Amino acid sequence: MRTVFALALVLTACATPAAPPAPPAGPVLSMAELLEQSPANDWRALDPENTLYLDLAQGRVIIELAPDYAPNHVANIKAMAREHFFDAAAIIRSQDNYVVQWGRPEEAPPITLVNARPSLTAEFDRDRAASLPFTPAPRS
Repeated sequence: MRTVFALALVLTACATPAAPPAPPAGPVLSMAELLEQSPANDWRALDPENTLYLDLAQGRVIIELAPDYAPNHVANIKAMAREHFFDAAAIIRSQDNYVVQWGRPEEAPPITLVNARPSLTAEFDRDRAASLPFTPAPRS
């Protein structure tokens, strides 16, 4: 039954052409104009302990780590950064405000991790009594 349902979803997705993106409403702002028009309360200071700076040929990328969501992974990324694991790494995929995935090419010099671990268990579950609020989506 699962196979039939999965196949139906795939066929539906293939049969339905994607709608073209809607044109922007109003004029398209430059980054400078957007920043200039942003109210001060849209901004907050970054926590230096949870901020990584990645310098690329195209410019600096600022990555804010989220220890409230994945404390073990954040600690491991910090350890990997301190051990220069990312120095020869390549960004494989990036989604704004969500995730950056990177890896080291096979031809990169080998790195021996001292405090960092090469893999971790997933951190999907959270204690309901945790400090972050949770609002369930309404059922339709």
